[in-house]
Amino acid sequence: MQLYIANATRMIQVFSFRLKGRPSATSQPIPIGGQTIASGVNSQDEIDQVLKQHEQYGLVSVDDIERSKTEFHGLCYSVDRPINVSKMEAAMRRNMEVLTRRGEEMRKQAAMSVNNSIESSIEQSGTEANLKKLEFSVVEQEPRGGKPEPLMSEGIRVSRSDAPGEEGRAAQRGGRKGRR
Repeated sequence: MQLYIANATRMIQVFSFRLKGRPSATSQPIPIGGQTIASGVNSQDEIDQVLKQHEQYGLVSVDDIERSKTEFHGLCYSVDRPINVSKMEAAMRRNMEVLTRRGEEMRKQAAMSVNNSIESSIEQSGTEANLKKLEFSVVEQEPRGGKPEPLMSEGIRVSRSDAPGEEGRAAQRGGRKGRR
């Protein structure tokens, strides 16, 4: 029996596991979009040991990764058969979509937090000013060395007047202004 472990992330992963009766852990690098056979894992019991160790960290069967449309799965496995390249490509694309959505949501939450903080400061200062809109921009600067990947630029607008039914709380509006 063989346990195939595949890496659906955009960074090299080091897969480490420990088997009962062995003096040390085994560690194997898995390249981006690549897979490896778990070294020294030859029986169903050993496969079960490795899977139990890693399921809590998100390791899933390659069959399960196809069914999940909204979750990030960095590593997946298959028993006795290599993982199909097209399945890995689909998993990597899905992971990028999930991470992009998470990033957008985090930036929206950050804009709301900044808006609420400013409103709170205005309130505490005793001023009559009322914050109606806030524009929040996130721009990725080109790193030293000129990395050839596309840079990200996004704007988010927080506005009270655009939130029907949510008086007294700011509502986020806006989104991606573009990638450079």
